[in-house]
Amino acid sequence: EELTEIARGGMGVVYRGLHKKTQRYDAVKVMRPDHLVGSASEHASLLRLQFLRESQLAARVAHEHIVPVYQVGETDGRPWFSMQLVEGSSLYDLTRDSQISSERVVRYIEQIARAIDTVHRYGILHGDIKPQNILIETKTDRPLISDFGLADLDSASSVRSAMGIAGTPA
Repeated sequence: EELTEIARGGMGVVYRGLHKKTQRYDAVKVMRPDHLVGSASEHASLLRLQFLRESQLAARVAHEHIVPVYQVGETDGRPWFSMQLVEGSSLYDLTRDSQISSERVVRYIEQIARAIDTVHRYGILHGDIKPQNILIETKTDRPLISDFGLADLDSASSVRSAMGIAGTPA
Protein backbone atom coordinates (compact mmCIF):
# COMPACT_ATOMS: atom_id res chain seq x y z
CA GLU A 1 0.00 0.00 0.00
CA GLU A 2 0.93 3.69 -0.14
CA LEU A 3 2.68 3.29 -3.51
CA THR A 4 4.66 6.37 -4.56
CA GLU A 5 6.69 6.41 -7.77
CA ILE A 6 10.39 6.99 -7.08
CA ALA A 7 12.09 5.97 -10.35
CA ARG A 8 11.35 5.06 -13.94
CA GLY A 9 13.60 3.17 -16.33
CA GLY A 10 13.67 1.25 -19.56
CA MET A 11 11.95 -1.88 -18.22
CA GLY A 12 9.98 -0.79 -15.21
CA VAL A 13 8.66 1.72 -12.75
CA VAL A 14 9.92 1.62 -9.15
CA TYR A 15 7.59 2.54 -6.30
CA ARG A 16 8.11 3.07 -2.59
CA GLY A 17 5.47 0.97 -0.86
CA LEU A 18 4.48 -0.20 2.57
CA HIS A 19 4.43 -3.99 2.97
CA LYS A 20 1.19 -4.75 4.82
CA LYS A 21 2.43 -7.67 6.90
CA THR A 22 5.90 -6.45 7.89
CA GLN A 23 5.00 -2.74 8.05
CA ARG A 24 8.33 -2.07 6.30
CA TYR A 25 8.80 0.24 3.33
CA ASP A 26 10.20 -1.61 0.32
CA ALA A 27 10.94 -0.71 -3.27
CA VAL A 28 8.57 -2.41 -5.73
CA LYS A 29 9.55 -2.62 -9.40
CA VAL A 30 6.66 -3.18 -11.82
CA MET A 31 7.06 -3.89 -15.52
CA ARG A 32 6.10 -0.87 -17.60
CA PRO A 33 2.60 -1.32 -19.09
CA ASP A 34 3.75 -0.23 -22.56
CA HIS A 35 5.97 -3.36 -22.66
CA LEU A 36 2.91 -5.54 -22.16
CA VAL A 37 0.97 -4.12 -25.12
CA GLY A 38 0.74 -6.78 -27.77
CA SER A 39 1.89 -9.31 -25.20
CA ALA A 40 1.35 -12.12 -27.70
CA SER A 41 4.26 -10.85 -29.78
CA GLU A 42 7.64 -12.50 -29.54
CA HIS A 43 9.31 -9.20 -28.57
CA ALA A 44 6.86 -8.58 -25.70
CA SER A 45 7.41 -12.15 -24.49
CA LEU A 46 11.17 -11.62 -24.49
CA LEU A 47 10.76 -8.35 -22.55
CA ARG A 48 8.60 -10.13 -19.97
CA LEU A 49 11.17 -12.93 -19.67
CA GLN A 50 13.97 -10.37 -19.28
CA PHE A 51 12.05 -8.58 -16.51
CA LEU A 52 11.47 -11.84 -14.61
CA ARG A 53 15.11 -12.84 -15.05
CA GLU A 54 16.16 -9.55 -13.47
CA SER A 55 14.57 -10.57 -10.18
CA GLN A 56 15.85 -14.14 -10.40
CA LEU A 57 19.44 -13.16 -11.11
CA ALA A 58 19.52 -10.34 -8.56
CA ALA A 59 18.08 -12.67 -5.91
CA ARG A 60 20.59 -15.41 -6.70
CA VAL A 61 23.53 -13.50 -5.19
CA ALA A 62 23.42 -12.39 -1.55
CA HIS A 63 26.03 -9.71 -0.92
CA GLU A 64 26.16 -6.70 1.38
CA HIS A 65 26.63 -4.39 -1.62
CA ILE A 66 23.79 -5.72 -3.79
CA VAL A 67 20.19 -4.61 -3.26
CA PRO A 68 18.38 -7.75 -2.01
CA VAL A 69 15.19 -9.00 -3.68
CA TYR A 70 12.40 -9.99 -1.26
CA GLN A 71 9.39 -11.19 -3.27
CA VAL A 72 8.39 -11.82 -6.89
CA GLY A 73 4.85 -11.85 -8.21
CA GLU A 74 2.32 -10.80 -10.79
CA THR A 75 -0.78 -8.67 -10.38
CA ASP A 76 -3.36 -8.15 -13.13
CA GLY A 77 -0.92 -9.60 -15.67
CA ARG A 78 1.89 -7.23 -14.65
CA PRO A 79 5.06 -8.81 -13.24
CA TRP A 80 6.66 -7.14 -10.21
CA PHE A 81 9.24 -7.75 -7.51
CA SER A 82 10.03 -6.12 -4.20
CA MET A 83 13.46 -5.30 -2.87
CA GLN A 84 15.19 -3.28 -0.19
CA LEU A 85 14.27 0.38 -0.30
CA VAL A 86 17.62 2.18 -0.29
CA GLU A 87 17.19 5.54 1.40
CA GLY A 88 19.80 7.76 -0.22
CA SER A 89 20.88 8.78 -3.69
CA SER A 90 22.70 7.35 -6.67
CA LEU A 91 26.44 7.73 -7.03
CA TYR A 92 25.66 9.78 -10.13
CA ASP A 93 23.53 12.28 -8.18
CA LEU A 94 25.98 12.35 -5.28
CA THR A 95 28.94 13.25 -7.49
CA ARG A 96 26.95 15.86 -9.42
CA ASP A 97 25.42 17.57 -6.39
CA SER A 98 28.43 17.76 -4.06
CA GLN A 99 32.16 17.48 -3.75
CA ILE A 100 33.20 13.97 -2.82
CA SER A 101 36.65 13.00 -1.54
CA SER A 102 38.84 10.72 -3.61
CA GLU A 103 39.18 8.43 -0.56
CA ARG A 104 35.42 7.99 -0.43
CA VAL A 105 35.22 7.27 -4.16
CA VAL A 106 38.01 4.69 -3.87
CA ARG A 107 36.16 2.99 -0.99
CA TYR A 108 32.97 2.82 -3.09
CA ILE A 109 34.83 1.43 -6.10
CA GLU A 110 36.52 -1.24 -3.99
CA GLN A 111 33.22 -2.36 -2.43
CA ILE A 112 31.40 -2.40 -5.77
CA ALA A 113 34.28 -4.27 -7.45
CA ARG A 114 34.10 -6.96 -4.75
CA ALA A 115 30.34 -7.26 -5.26
CA ILE A 116 30.76 -7.53 -9.05
CA ASP A 117 33.43 -10.19 -8.53
CA THR A 118 30.91 -12.17 -6.48
CA VAL A 119 28.27 -11.71 -9.20
CA HIS A 120 30.73 -13.00 -11.80
CA ARG A 121 31.56 -16.03 -9.63
CA TYR A 122 27.87 -16.96 -9.96
CA GLY A 123 28.24 -16.78 -13.75
CA ILE A 124 26.15 -13.60 -14.01
CA LEU A 125 26.95 -10.50 -16.04
CA HIS A 126 25.26 -7.34 -14.70
CA GLY A 127 25.32 -5.66 -18.10
CA ASP A 128 24.72 -2.06 -16.96
CA ILE A 129 27.15 -0.95 -14.23
CA LYS A 130 27.08 2.84 -14.14
CA PRO A 131 26.89 5.57 -11.45
CA GLN A 132 23.08 5.75 -11.80
CA ASN A 133 22.82 2.06 -10.78
CA ILE A 134 25.00 2.42 -7.67
CA LEU A 135 22.87 3.57 -4.74
CA ILE A 136 24.49 5.12 -1.67
CA GLU A 137 22.61 4.42 1.55
CA THR A 138 22.51 7.63 3.61
CA LYS A 139 22.67 6.10 7.11
CA THR A 140 25.59 3.75 6.42
CA ASP A 141 27.30 5.44 3.43
CA ARG A 142 27.20 1.97 1.88
CA PRO A 143 27.11 1.57 -1.93
CA LEU A 144 24.68 -0.99 -3.32
CA ILE A 145 24.41 -2.29 -6.88
CA SER A 146 20.89 -2.04 -8.26
CA ASP A 147 19.07 -2.62 -11.53
CA PHE A 148 19.86 -6.08 -12.83
CA GLY A 149 17.51 -5.35 -15.76
CA LEU A 150 20.18 -6.19 -18.35
CA ALA A 151 21.81 -8.96 -16.33
CA ASP A 152 22.12 -12.40 -17.80
CA LEU A 153 24.01 -15.63 -17.38
CA ASP A 154 27.44 -15.65 -18.97
CA SER A 155 26.43 -17.82 -21.92
CA ALA A 156 25.76 -17.50 -25.63
CA SER A 157 22.20 -18.84 -25.27
CA SER A 158 20.96 -15.94 -23.21
CA VAL A 159 17.92 -13.69 -23.23
CA ARG A 160 20.17 -10.73 -24.00
CA SER A 161 21.57 -12.54 -27.05
CA ALA A 162 18.02 -13.03 -28.30
CA MET A 163 17.18 -9.36 -27.65
CA GLY A 164 20.26 -7.95 -29.37
CA ILE A 165 22.55 -5.27 -28.01
CA ALA A 166 21.31 -3.47 -24.91
CA GLY A 167 22.69 -1.03 -22.36
CA THR A 168 23.28 2.64 -21.78
CA PRO A 169 25.41 3.96 -24.66
CA ALA A 170 26.16 7.30 -22.96
